[in-house]
Amino acid sequence: MKKIYVTPHQQVSITCDECFGTYTSAAPKHVRGNAVVKARCRCGKDLEVIFEFRQAYRKPTQLHGQLQPSGTHDGRQAIQVHNLSQKGIQFATRTWRKIQPGDVLTLTFALDNPQRSKIDKQVEVKYVGEQMIGAQFCAEDEYAYQKEIGFYLMG
Repeated sequence: MKKIYVTPHQQVSITCDECFGTYTSAAPKHVRGNAVVKARCRCGKDLEVIFEFRQAYRKPTQLHGQLQPSGTHDGRQAIQVHNLSQKGIQFATRTWRKIQPGDVLTLTFALDNPQRSKIDKQVEVKYVGEQMIGAQFCAEDEYAYQKEIGFYLMG
């Protein structure tokens, strides 16, 4: 199954595994999230694809770090970073029930690259799931460490 990235203009480009033909079309309006969609190439081959609506690639990780609510002197809490992108992060913590969407947190973690780059970023919590928290890097902090994270994502 192929993952197809949707452009900001809601366009997708699909390449057939059979004839290697590529065509671009509008993403179906009814499809959101990671739904499996069936498509048919001009050569007649049926394809199953997943449309990816994220703005940036997310790399799965198993990084350890800490969080602290921004602007407080509350103690740090341990986190495990499950994936990372240029724009955001998904992590787990044992005290997730105390965290709400809209909270601003400071996250500190080390990449598992040869340099063991230390990342210290402010994030805004976007969602809180059963055990996972999704957050977006704060606008004023978005470009800090961008080079280190960019090289890490490519590796």
